[in-house]
Order: sequence, then structure tokens, then C-alpha cells
Amino acid sequence: MNARCGCSRGGVRHRERGAILVVSLLLLLVLTVLAVTSMRMATTQERLAGNVRDVDLSFHAAEAAVREAEERVRLYPAGPPPVCGGTCPLTDGVLPRGSIPDPVIDPAAFETFWNANAQAYGGAGRQIQPTTDDPAYLVEFLAHVPDALDGGMEPGSGRTIYRVVSRGAGGTAVAQSIIETTFARR
Repeated sequence: MNARCGCSRGGVRHRERGAILVVSLLLLLVLTVLAVTSMRMATTQERLAGNVRDVDLSFHAAEAAVREAEERVRLYPAGPPPVCGGTCPLTDGVLPRGSIPDPVIDPAAFETFWNANAQAYGGAGRQIQPTTDDPAYLVEFLAHVPDALDGGMEPGSGRTIYRVVSRGAGGTAVAQSIIETTFARR
């Protein structure tokens, strides 16, 4: 009978206030907020990982183009390329000094020049997977520095210095890397 009348053990009647229900609802709300926050953090980390992958792909594609350009420069004949005044046509893919526009100062001029003169990595159509575009490069003659100690006895001795600019794309068109190196060969 005690159960029917709502009495406690000592026979004193007390009112139930529903505090357990309120506390459990608050705990459920806190757990829900934690779960939603964790899901958002996981989504953000996944996006960050994808962006890092894109940047890595673009950098490695540009690096592959630099290595190919440097290997190609190694195969050029010894000595400086033919000298021409002002603007001159490409000589085996080598541009004259000062012909490549600066991509930071004038990006539009660089883009136009790039589209007209860049050489595709490995020839056209040899794309590095899964990049969105073929990497490409430009080679520019900078200077020929003769050896000072040879006394001018050996023609063509010295170092020829080239500037190599390459660009690679990542898995999306947004991720692009431009690498510029200076390469000297004897």
C-alpha cells in the first residue's frame, strides 16, 4: 500500500519534482553539442588534408618539370647560346635574358607569355596523374661566365647560367605552384 499513497519509507509523503528529467535533458544537450562540434572538426580536418594534398601534387608536378628542364640544359652544347640583340626567337627552347615577365609584378603578362612559350613536361599530353594540367617550364639564358684561370686558352670554357621557371597544377585548378631555379652548367 505504501506504493499507492506515494509515501516514503518512513511513511512521510513527499513530492517528486522531476529534477532527474531536467538533469538528463541537459546532459543530452551537452552530448549533442559535443557530437556536432566533433563532426565539424572532422570535416574541417578532411578539407585541410585535401588542400595539403593538392598543394603537394602541384609542387611535385612543378618539381618534375624543373628536373626535366635541368636535364635538358645539361644536354645543350657547351658554351653560351648564340647572342642576339633585343628579342630573338627560341634557340632550342632557351629564351634570351630578361624575356620572362615577373609573375608577381605582372601576372597577366606572365600568363600570356607562359601560354605562348612554355614547354610541356615530357611533351604534350604526358600528364602527371591526378593533376588537372600538364606541368610546364621555361628556360632563360642568364649569363656565360668564363673561367678566370684558363687564360682564355680554351674556347667555351666556363659556366653558363640559366634560369628555369616551372609551374605545376594540383588535383584542382586552384592549387598551382611556381618554382624558379638558377642552374649553372659547365
